[in-house]
Amino acid sequence: MQLLTECGIQRCVFMIMPLQLLSFQLPGNHLIALLQTMEQICKEHLPEIDGDVVLQLIEFSVEEMTQSAEYQPEQQLPASGILVALGQAHCNEVMGGLLKQFQPGVLPHYTILHTMGTLASANVFGIVPFIKATLGTMLPMMGMLRNDAMKQVFSYSKYLSSS
Repeated sequence: MQLLTECGIQRCVFMIMPLQLLSFQLPGNHLIALLQTMEQICKEHLPEIDGDVVLQLIEFSVEEMTQSAEYQPEQQLPASGILVALGQAHCNEVMGGLLKQFQPGVLPHYTILHTMGTLASANVFGIVPFIKATLGTMLPMMGMLRNDAMKQVFSYSKYLSSS
């Protein structure tokens, strides 16, 4: 990873994202390795990533998290980690990307809620402006929850959003 980042953060991220955005299908373990690398880059080099790349990373990560309806933690959690890392400095943009997938009356994807909860834990002050809207959308959906995993993630994100 050190060699990758020496060529420049922007260039490194631009080299990884197009593979998936152009529907180039990578084998699962290769995609997971790239997502984990991007997550690490975002954690270690966040100040060096410019605004346009941040917006592209948000769109890319949300797409990676939600393209499969099933929970696939090996692939979805590194994408979630990218968003949480970006949310340290760009919380409004990350929450904007997540809230597009968080519509009233429609159960959101598991990893959307997981990411919101993790982001709330990682950036408490950044999440404050979104608490009212998030809880206002979540509370009416509580009766729609049928499986334990969704009940758990609703509780996790609701608890962290309100703390």
